[in-house]
Amino acid sequence: IIMDRAGYIKAYDYSDISLSKSVLLMSNYSMMYQLMAEVFPKENILVVNGETMIEDPLQEIRNVEKFLKLPSFFSKDHFVYPEEKAGFPCFKLGDEADCMGKNKGRKHPPLDQETRSFLRKLFQPMLEIFKK
Repeated sequence: IIMDRAGYIKAYDYSDISLSKSVLLMSNYSMMYQLMAEVFPKENILVVNGETMIEDPLQEIRNVEKFLKLPSFFSKDHFVYPEEKAGFPCFKLGDEADCMGKNKGRKHPPLDQETRSFLRKLFQPMLEIFKK
């Protein structure tokens, strides 16, 4: 659901598509960006890099702080990497670390070449649009 500038709600009904198609649809970030750009000025949209958020969350959070014109708050001490979370950082504020749920950060089985080729062919055009 996207609310346009006039306050009207545009609902996109995807109830008739399969689970596999809905997963692919939700992976179409270029489409999501285009929908948001219909509602918000592009300078008010920040794209957060998920890979950087895993590998160097402080850098990505600092980008968010800067984009929102917030004073710097976060430090490397806010992120911890427990071994069981497969490289995904946990967020620490105070004494307790808050980690993602059990379904996040799990190891994925290797993909065969045919599947990799299919996914590259499917997502490459979307990535090219998104890069613009």
